[in-house]
Amino acid sequence: MLQENNFINIEGFEKITCLCRNKNIGIRNEGGLAVYCKQHLCKGISVEKEINHGILLLKFEHTFFNTTKDVFVCFSYIPHEKSKYYNICDIDFHEIIESIVLDYSEKGIVLICGDFNSRIGEVSDVLYNDQLDKFVTSVNHFENPIISDRCSMDKVVNTFGRKLLQVCYNTGLTIANGRLGRDTNGKFTFCNSKGTSVNDYLLVSPNDYVIITDFEVLEMNEFSDHMPLFFELNFSIICQKRTNTTTRNYIKRKTNKNDDYAQMLQPHREKQLSVVNNIASDVDIHNAVREITQIIYDSAFKVFGHSVSIHKNIDRQNRPNNEWFDDNCKNARKRFHVRRNFFLRHQTDANRSKYVIARNYYNKVKRKAQYN
Repeated sequence: MLQENNFINIEGFEKITCLCRNKNIGIRNEGGLAVYCKQHLCKGISVEKEINHGILLLKFEHTFFNTTKDVFVCFSYIPHEKSKYYNICDIDFHEIIESIVLDYSEKGIVLICGDFNSRIGEVSDVLYNDQLDKFVTSVNHFENPIISDRCSMDKVVNTFGRKLLQVCYNTGLTIANGRLGRDTNGKFTFCNSKGTSVNDYLLVSPNDYVIITDFEVLEMNEFSDHMPLFFELNFSIICQKRTNTTTRNYIKRKTNKNDDYAQMLQPHREKQLSVVNNIASDVDIHNAVREITQIIYDSAFKVFGHSVSIHKNIDRQNRPNNEWFDDNCKNARKRFHVRRNFFLRHQTDANRSKYVIARNYYNKVKRKAQYN
């Protein structure tokens, strides 16, 4: 359980609030939520609502962040549908989240983020209207928003997943995973010895995509079975440190633009045929592959591509290791990184098992070095 004696101190950050669950099962504590904030932003962020079972709503003041309206971010930690903790809870987590969205959408922008223990596979999270209202003169017509398709590496749908999808249908929020930022494939957010899944999400209205400047599922780490979700909000008044800016290009294919892509390739058809017909040696093969690949890439980028500015903090210094972090810890960390990176490249059950073993061993070595 989150208590005052097991919080970590993060340089440059302050703890805004801690939400501890008020019920425990047996020996195992049920955890909770803690929110840290950069010190120079604390005056603009306040706690709007707390629900002890695992839901926390923060308010970002529009006057402080120079936005046209307040922004509300709801952090949620929903227990597994088969857990003993969920069985003794007398609340419907998804219903509470839905009511928060509907209540606060009139006051500002609402984002939902957290561990939902909900698997939605590749089922659509968008409920389009039938557009028949445009034929009725007495009814205001609303056009369906243009929303890109969502991808997911997880193909399973569970009971909580269907409830989460219903929240999306009822509120108009959509899943950022597999749709926004750099998470183009809908990466797994959870990994243990039993398997991998997508359980953690960011929910946002399509009308508010503009404030999400980046979204990404970060790498696996030794601290948790869950991968962190990273996203940036476009608040103009946030103080910027000196940065180096680089541009990274991405291509995300959309089926509704396939015809445009074919038309873009058409003028290069004769040139590609000529390159292939003039192959006479291995060098010609390499050159032909390079030239044809470049044509395909350039054409694809013009149709499907976009560029993202990456800001690198040049004032950042490497954090030194703790005094107790000895050679055994360093070797265990190296082994953990090797297993993790190998599993990311070759995602088999055997490699996942080796990764989990290396992660658990690394944590065990750190605990031994710190407390013995």
